[in-house]
Amino acid sequence: MLRPRRKEKLRRRSALGGFVLIELLVVAFIVALVSGSATVSYKNSQDQYAVSTTAQRLMADLRRAQNMALAGKTQGANAPQGYGLYVSSGSQYVLFYNNNGNTLYAGSTIFETITLNNATLSPVGTSVYFSPPGPTTYINGFTGGSQIFTIISGNYSKKVMVDASGGRIEIGDSPDCTSVTYDATWGPCQPNNQQTRGIVSKSPPGCTIRNPNTTQSCTYVPPVCTSWTYTGWVPDPCSIGQTQTRTIISSSPAGCSGGSPEILSQSCGATPVCTSWTYSPWTPDPCVPGATQTRTIISSGPAGCTGGSPILSQTCSTQTCTSWTYSSWTPDPCVFGTTQTRTILSVSPPGCSGGNPVLSQSCQTDPTCTSWTYSGWGACQAGTGSGTVTASVGTLNWSGDTGTAAYDQGTSVTLTAVPDSGSVFSGWSGCDSANGNICAVIMDAAKSVTAIFNLINP
Repeated sequence: MLRPRRKEKLRRRSALGGFVLIELLVVAFIVALVSGSATVSYKNSQDQYAVSTTAQRLMADLRRAQNMALAGKTQGANAPQGYGLYVSSGSQYVLFYNNNGNTLYAGSTIFETITLNNATLSPVGTSVYFSPPGPTTYINGFTGGSQIFTIISGNYSKKVMVDASGGRIEIGDSPDCTSVTYDATWGPCQPNNQQTRGIVSKSPPGCTIRNPNTTQSCTYVPPVCTSWTYTGWVPDPCSIGQTQTRTIISSSPAGCSGGSPEILSQSCGATPVCTSWTYSPWTPDPCVPGATQTRTIISSGPAGCTGGSPILSQTCSTQTCTSWTYSSWTPDPCVFGTTQTRTILSVSPPGCSGGNPVLSQSCQTDPTCTSWTYSGWGACQAGTGSGTVTASVGTLNWSGDTGTAAYDQGTSVTLTAVPDSGSVFSGWSGCDSANGNICAVIMDAAKSVTAIFNLINP
């Protein structure tokens, strides 16, 4: 009795539950369908945007490099030889310039790096280079032809084309190429172990080469170095027996290897022998004969020398005298036929001996007198009268009628005669010159002068 009722209840519940479940499933399916459609639409929109913006940026950067080359844009103090763009990976490209005359990216200087967002770029390893003044366009180092860059994001793609012959840069969709003709020879192998070749022609015109065969791997063989710049030798100065070394700072041509650089190490050879010296003064000075004098070296030459034969000591020997200081000659004056002598007071150089000093001489003919000292001379008074005589120089000392005085040689003397009362002056004798009662004499020898007085009326 109870079981049928329970089954009925279960059937009713099952029917009610199944109706609700179907509705939910339908709603969930509709929601999932709409959501999936929206997700796909949003993803496609993102891919399309990424492709479009990347193509626009790539075209703008190609034109920027082209315009910088056209304008001769400088980098600091340098005027580069050209500007270019190089695809370094599927998600990155760089803008570069160079001064090495190379039309490829190798050895250039990057001035900007661009990383792509949600897009990939091909072909990797491709370079476009613009060289002033035209500018001339080089694709992978070659002029002529064209290069198509492909930007892909999801199911969307765009192409940026560079026409090397005309310098044209544009965005577009182009058909795939069905025929491509390449240069017959590959370009030189670059330091990145890759070499490139140019495209001679392709068809149909303006087509896209999906997988261009313009780059291949190679083994780069650097040029042989021919010149080097070195550091200085160390240690410097270098002692005998040591080893000096130096290192290479740079070599040329750029990127070279090998070659035969000059020696990078050397054994220090013999130090030069000294041949000249500057000395301190000899000490002691003066030096007693038989003693030893010494001196030291202040400097020597050539620079860095050792050895040689400097003279740093010497035994003091007696030197010959070359000059003397004497006492006065004696006797002085010297009588003809006798001998005068003198003694040595000092000698030069100090400590010397010998030489030829003059210590004696024979007295020759008596010399002619050139000066005299006189005794007094008298002024005589004569005649029958009397009077006085006075001298203009000195004092006459009278004894009776005779007066005397002493004078130096050459003295001029004037005598004046004055008669006494009742007498008259009558004249002179012995004067050099006379004028009335005035008498003049020059004392160049002993002189005797007489004044005569007479009585008026004897």
